[in-house]
Amino acid sequence: MFSDLSPNQAKAFVDAEQGYRAHRDAQEKMHPYKGGMHWKHIAGKQYLYRTLDSKGTAKSLGPRSEETEALHSSFRQRRSELEHRLASLEARVQEQTRMARALRVGAAPRVLAGVCRALCEHGLMGRNVLIIGTNALYAYEALAGVRLQSDVTATQDMDVLFKHKLSLKAVARNMGPEGFLGVLKTVDKSFEISATQPFRAINADGYMVDLIRQTPTPPWKSEPHNLGARDAFVAADIPNMKWMLSAPSLRQFVLADNGTPFEMEVPDPRAFMLFKSWLSMQADRDPVKRPRDALQARLLSALLRERLAQFPMDGPSMKTFPKVLVESSYAAPIDPRPGPSTQAKPNATRSSGRIRGTHPSART
Repeated sequence: MFSDLSPNQAKAFVDAEQGYRAHRDAQEKMHPYKGGMHWKHIAGKQYLYRTLDSKGTAKSLGPRSEETEALHSSFRQRRSELEHRLASLEARVQEQTRMARALRVGAAPRVLAGVCRALCEHGLMGRNVLIIGTNALYAYEALAGVRLQSDVTATQDMDVLFKHKLSLKAVARNMGPEGFLGVLKTVDKSFEISATQPFRAINADGYMVDLIRQTPTPPWKSEPHNLGARDAFVAADIPNMKWMLSAPSLRQFVLADNGTPFEMEVPDPRAFMLFKSWLSMQADRDPVKRPRDALQARLLSALLRERLAQFPMDGPSMKTFPKVLVESSYAAPIDPRPGPSTQAKPNATRSSGRIRGTHPSART
């Protein structure tokens, strides 16, 4: 079901992660130095102004003096240092990307990498959205330092879980009124909202990105369903997403199949395993998808036991997960070996909830 990375692949992965994080650190340090400082003549005097945004908005820092001259000099010097640092680290990241591609270290689709990078750059990842469903497996394989079978991870869509109850006032930097669709278009301009399914965007290659949210309680309660004032996305309501939202999450470094580095925030691997196990036992689940759910649950069970000891499957830590998921896992033990999905015992505890909703596959 999974195989270890070779020593060369493992080293390339570690090097790529270190280079990526050093570059990200430099980018964060550079953020306060975006824009610039300049002198402006007003009524025969010079004033130091700080540019605040791309629209040219500026703030006066005071008339020219020894203090403002020192401030101007210090700003320019530090920005120059950071620009050189960023250029050097960018070259390092590019070299490590080429190495990772040559050694075939990564396996995640390039479009997934692009969307995740955009979500991170706009401040959405983890704060307002989580990546769930099959694509989360790329984070778990990177976390475990293994390569999963391609048939387990293969998918042509991406599920983005919207934390719609959180404030959207500071949802992202420069996201714009188009919201989530605008973010996708920075990755691929061919993304368009489906004519019949407003929770889904599709690009020219047929890759789909779905926005989903927990069904409000009661279902008719008015709650945010998109990320921008003119965002064409309307999140699909899916029951039981509160299980994913209430579970711990983790931010994981991942490599795409072309070596592109990126990060994605996903639910705790135990939450994924428990949910997939429960989902595979639901009578109203698509019968074509139930075996795949069971297979992914078995896979995570094996990874947790053999590679991810930092995520114990017993003890106090399991109290953070919904009781119905833990009980269903105990009722139907997961066999880590490939094969038919394990069926629940006749008296197994089951939730009365059903994943229906308007979404065609009742995601995750």
